[in-house]
Amino acid sequence: MNDKLRAGIEAVRVRLHDINNEIAETKGRIDPVLGDAETLLGVLWRIVTDGWTPVRAFGAPGDWGYGTDLGEGVWELHHPPPPSPRDPVSLQIGDGKPLPPALSPAAWSEAKDHLDNVIRQYGKIPAESSMPALTLFLLPLRARFERGERTEEIYAEMMATE
Repeated sequence: MNDKLRAGIEAVRVRLHDINNEIAETKGRIDPVLGDAETLLGVLWRIVTDGWTPVRAFGAPGDWGYGTDLGEGVWELHHPPPPSPRDPVSLQIGDGKPLPPALSPAAWSEAKDHLDNVIRQYGKIPAESSMPALTLFLLPLRARFERGERTEEIYAEMMATE
């Protein structure tokens, strides 16, 4: 991080601290919003200077108060919603790490193509021979995929079909 940015963050943090102390001396209590602002600058400092992830830098949700917007936002950092199965941009683990290659959008496309090809091949076989495999396994597997299921289990099942 450049020295000007480091100095700027620290100067604002120190000034907020001083202002809040002045308020505490005159009113007998600190201003909680200024306290949060000072703490947020500390979070920014840890992210920018120390390279911490936002989850680590913000700490625990309770540090911010569970009933507050900040507390609830930190809770969501720690407990991200599950990724949308239809949105490749959201196909990331909550800490921002890419998914394993087997679960990447390209891998899902390959698995879908593979399953579709197997279903087509079974369609060429006489019904009395192909119907059990199609109705009991292949088509239900395809339906699970179409409903948006994206787990390592379904991926392995799709790729194992023959």
